Amino acid sequence: MGRASHDKTKQHTYIVSRVKLLLSVVESLDTENASEQDLKNIKQMLDDLSLKISTFQDEWK
Repeated sequence: MGRASHDKTKQHTYIVSRVKLLLSVVESLDTENASEQDLKNIKQMLDDLSLKISTFQDEWK
């Protein structure tokens, strides 16, 4: 999503897409070989999504 969208439908679609991507990343982790960096990357994805949702939430007021 290169440009900011103020359309609720597009914002919802963005969130759904990111949650699916996050789920895919988590499910693909090999628990035997997962590293601390893998967990840091997942946390960063969560932080980025949280920030984006906060932005959308402010716009939905």
